[in-house]
Amino acid sequence: KDYKKMERSGCFRGKEGQVKEFVRYFTRTYIGLKLKGKRAAPSYSHSFWNHHDVILEDLPRTTNMCEGYNAALNLVSPKRATIWQVIQVIRREEAYTMTKINESLEEPDDGEEGDEEEEKTRNARATEIQKRHARLKNIVSGYA
Repeated sequence: KDYKKMERSGCFRGKEGQVKEFVRYFTRTYIGLKLKGKRAAPSYSHSFWNHHDVILEDLPRTTNMCEGYNAALNLVSPKRATIWQVIQVIRREEAYTMTKINESLEEPDDGEEGDEEEEKTRNARATEIQKRHARLKNIVSGYA
């Protein structure tokens, strides 16, 4: 429906072939082509890429946390590491994590003024992310 509106608006002028090729690719890959009145299975099942339930259940939509952790480990790991070097990296990482956990369990200091500003910035960012997620969840909840 919206695609037809865009087509009529002329925004694809001169690129009709490329747009149709992309729409066919997208449909075949993520939705499934209509063949003889029935829709064929897409290359990637809807459960693989659809985030409807993930959003409603407040689960992470990306693997950014894992990617960041992996990138950090790659920075401290030697290239072509032996199994023993990998074990050492993991042990150091565990020791660091335990230190951070213990520090977080201790009573907080008064802190420095810079820490307060940094905390305000983090809190403001978290609040904005929560608001965006709430808006998205509200939209998604309208679809069955």
